[in-house]
Amino acid sequence: ILGTSGDQARAMELLAEVIRQQTVLHGREHPVTLSARRDLAIARLQKRDFAGAEPELRQLAATYERLYGADNGFTVNTFGMLGSALREQGKVKEAGPYYRATMEWNATRYGADSFSAVITRHNHANWLLADGQAGASEQEQRALLEIADRTLGRDHHVTAEILRGLAEAALAQGRAGEALRHANESLRVMRTVYGDQNPAVLRDVRDTLAKVEAAAQAQAGAR
Repeated sequence: ILGTSGDQARAMELLAEVIRQQTVLHGREHPVTLSARRDLAIARLQKRDFAGAEPELRQLAATYERLYGADNGFTVNTFGMLGSALREQGKVKEAGPYYRATMEWNATRYGADSFSAVITRHNHANWLLADGQAGASEQEQRALLEIADRTLGRDHHVTAEILRGLAEAALAQGRAGEALRHANESLRVMRTVYGDQNPAVLRDVRDTLAKVEAAAQAQAGAR
């Protein structure tokens, strides 16, 4: 409750205390303790403390894999979070296998058109862009946009994120005009879904749009 209300610092303090108590009572690898440790790692990710989240996520991934196997949902989801923590710190190459493992597991388990498969494939497409593979990223985002339009609808926050990914991929390849169309559509969808009352949700899309607009103006001025 504290975390969702914005008091993340207090929520993290309480989680740390829960972990301490559960470790004393049950041990560090008891399911209740592991759940609290995972919640604390997620809180750190939400706070953008990626360096702080990474060590705990590494330990959790290794523990889940040892206890439950590499094909377990807890293991795979932790791989995905670890990949995100690594990429956000610039450890792009190291993050790649975690993104791929999460994407492949969700597609196999739930089907290529499932919500979780779309999300994890989109995350992998974003990783491709961070790895300098803009063309491959764009190809994936286009395929995902077709699935999202068909299964979720255009006015859905995931569709908006895919459109933003397309904008970033087009921009990385020097196509600012096309990127601008995708970015504007992404913002339109996000505003349809969330309105203007949640600036944190719209921040990333607006950051992309500002970057694309600057590039489009620069290209127009160079003509």
